[in-house]
Amino acid sequence: MKTPDYYQSLPDGMPPQSIRDEFEAILLTPDDMATLPLTEALYELADRQWHTYSLLDEALKGRLEQLLISRWRDDLEITENLLSIVSRLGLVGVWEFLLGLDKQRISAATREAIDDAVAEMADSIADPYSGMR
Repeated sequence: MKTPDYYQSLPDGMPPQSIRDEFEAILLTPDDMATLPLTEALYELADRQWHTYSLLDEALKGRLEQLLISRWRDDLEITENLLSIVSRLGLVGVWEFLLGLDKQRISAATREAIDDAVAEMADSIADPYSGMR
């Protein structure tokens, strides 16, 4: 598995297929990375995907959603990474998962991060490019 540094060093502008290939590589071996570095790597790829101004196909989005939901932990950094990934890829399933968390059972910091995200982007989560059209 590649390190988070590898993903940070990728060029900002990448062809969509190259980004998809990187996502697929992570999906093949997700257990090779701890959760925080995994979400950091996916954030880097999500940012590059967002800059292509094209949406991921639904099948890949669904697989990423399953991975992110299964690896979520009540940790501020992980939650912030997930929120950033969700906003760049339009991952509605992860968004709904986060909104459905029992607010009495998660940390105050995690709850605040989710509440802030709701205030900022609740109406546009499905379309990462909604403010640009």
